[in-house]
Amino acid sequence: MKILQVTNRFYPSLGGVETHVLEISKRLVVAGHRVTVLSSNFKDLKSSSKYTGLDKTGEVFGVKFIRFSSIRIFKIDASTIPVLLPFWLMINIRKFDVVHCHTYGYVVGWLPILIGKIFCVKVVFTPHLSNHSSLPKILQRLYDILIAGWQFNFADKIIAL
Repeated sequence: MKILQVTNRFYPSLGGVETHVLEISKRLVVAGHRVTVLSSNFKDLKSSSKYTGLDKTGEVFGVKFIRFSSIRIFKIDASTIPVLLPFWLMINIRKFDVVHCHTYGYVVGWLPILIGKIFCVKVVFTPHLSNHSSLPKILQRLYDILIAGWQFNFADKIIAL
């Protein structure tokens, strides 16, 4: 099975979601699946440091990864936008049997769900709630009202942590 995981940051970046995605991906590879992880190119939650050059694509523990050049608005982690991710997904999403999206309140958490629904690809969603990673309360509320409802409804399966 070909599985696509989408998250905000990926190994060797450290954090709960990063570790979760890495461990799931490693186990899926051991079970015989082909796994690709898409993420932004930011290294960590607080700094603006980014992966560049050879660190943007590759393979680790048998897991392929692609890091997309990204921007952040107001240096807020939840506002990270991997610029070319939507185009990559529209071109490539049908090559995967399952898409697994991680994080709640991030573009990488809802965009693949929407594109997966449009292209009839099965989508699993693991919210990883983290108090919206420092989003102002009004933006948290707008996200909850405008996006969260359909995000949960469009996912084929939801994994609660």
